[in-house]
Amino acid sequence: MAKIIRDIFIGDFGISQHFGRNSKDYAKFGMKGHNGVDFKCPRDTILIAGTQGLIKKVGYDANGYGLFVQIWDNYQYLITIYAHLLKVDVSEGQWILAGHKIGTSNNTGNSTGAHLHFGAGDTNDKGERLNKNNGYHGWFDPLNKSRLKWLVGAPSTVEQAVRKANPGEVTQTVDVEIKTATIEPPKVVNEEATITVAPEPAAIVNEMRPAPPTPPIEGPFTIKDIMREQTHSYNFAAIYEILKKLLKKIFPKLSQ
Repeated sequence: MAKIIRDIFIGDFGISQHFGRNSKDYAKFGMKGHNGVDFKCPRDTILIAGTQGLIKKVGYDANGYGLFVQIWDNYQYLITIYAHLLKVDVSEGQWILAGHKIGTSNNTGNSTGAHLHFGAGDTNDKGERLNKNNGYHGWFDPLNKSRLKWLVGAPSTVEQAVRKANPGEVTQTVDVEIKTATIEPPKVVNEEATITVAPEPAAIVNEMRPAPPTPPIEGPFTIKDIMREQTHSYNFAAIYEILKKLLKKIFPKLSQ
């Protein structure tokens, strides 16, 4: 099954060199021909990750790739390389999402003009490139539809999103802020489930009923009456009235 790759730069640029071409030029590198695809990206073109994954390597090869970035997609076991860059905006060991800005294009290393060299290869579960004896150091043709399925023009690029929002209008390259996101290893959270027991229907009905009115307070009053009243209803207002009337009976002069 073909693996998925999305937009890898902001813009619309053609191809200057296909995979497998110019065998004589690449024989000195021990390859049958060009081991990737060259896109005609002008200098300082914004480059974005075509997959999620780990920044496997950031390096500089003066006789080959120049400044380059390798991204390992640990879900698809796919590694991609972006070469001849002007600058890099990511670092080794960083986890990123597809669409994350990784740098800008140029012509560093063994290059005669500004462009983006893009390569793709299969890996094992450790991110190590497979099939290194295939004549291209393990890289395969990124435009082979049986190997890669391109979802170009996806909303991961700013320019394509602007074009879709303004159909029929000619859009030009503008300075935009690329929002980046970093993937962190998933955290396992153990939470105890809280079980809520629904009350019985009768309890719900009782809660909705208004409290009964306080019965009129009449004598005679004794300590037992007070305690009985307190035990049964906890009506402190009634207790207060009972105590007040009781004190008036005991100390009638206080009420004058």
